[in-house]
Amino acid sequence: MPESSVFVCPVPSEQQPVNEYQQLQDSWFYGWATLGWGEYCRKLGWVGLASGGLAATVAASSFPPSRDLGHFLLSTLMGSTLLPVLTLLRLYSAWWYVGDR
Repeated sequence: MPESSVFVCPVPSEQQPVNEYQQLQDSWFYGWATLGWGEYCRKLGWVGLASGGLAATVAASSFPPSRDLGHFLLSTLMGSTLLPVLTLLRLYSAWWYVGDR
């Protein structure tokens, strides 16, 4: 069998770590991790505000703000952290997966 100087990688090009890394950098959502600190916090803040709006409507059905403001605010605050935490976990897991490879 003759030796060849050309190395053929058995992994498809779109699944190679270097190309997956580039795809993460270029994607709309996963590219957030490559932004500057200010813009990253701004985007995450928008996710938090959207989550807070949704959480406030759910909390208002359980604790009417006119009668139970403390519980309403507490449940809104707790509910509004759910979507940003899930967003951060998804960003972290995608970058960790590519970095681990």
